[in-house]
Amino acid sequence: MHRLRTNEQTEPLNDNAFIANSSVLSFDERTLPTVSESSISCSSQVRDAILSATGALTLPAPPLQRALTDAFFEQVYHDYPVVELEDISASDSSILLQQGVFLAGSLMRRDSDSLKLSQSLYEKIKTLIYLNYEPDSISILKTLCLLSCWSVKPPDKMSLDGPWHWTGVASRIALEMGLHQESTYINNPFASSLRKIFWHLYVCVDIE
Repeated sequence: MHRLRTNEQTEPLNDNAFIANSSVLSFDERTLPTVSESSISCSSQVRDAILSATGALTLPAPPLQRALTDAFFEQVYHDYPVVELEDISASDSSILLQQGVFLAGSLMRRDSDSLKLSQSLYEKIKTLIYLNYEPDSISILKTLCLLSCWSVKPPDKMSLDGPWHWTGVASRIALEMGLHQESTYINNPFASSLRKIFWHLYVCVDIE
């Protein structure tokens, strides 16, 4: 290591530095978290109060659910092939992902209340995401892909509610999950679905 000279005295540089696992610098000591995850997450009482106030867990009425699902698979799926019908048809399906499909489907409707419905669904999805309600990372990633459908501001306006923001979030999570590495897909039961997600994001980032 190079030495710094100050007032005719030399002091060795600290050789413990870290940028990333693949960086040229190394850090051999294990880094421990400075705070616990529970200390920075909201309490269950606060979370339940937010969920109740926003109705984030409330799904549309069954007839509307079917209409929105049909609209998604008939008009949106070919551009967003990251969700399959079986992902949202089971009794224990992710509520977050269901809301995402309903949002995408609602954008295909042309009635007078369609925008209000889309806005309501979008706010519910944001609430569930920010509360870390969904434990399944794949369902979260699929929902984030669908959120790039939503855009209510012109492209020259900075917004955290636009396609570029959500595509960026989804892309970074995909990298965290290692979807850019072939080793991730070896013996992975969800390999086919994960490949679709990665290539969908790759194309979206390239286009946007």
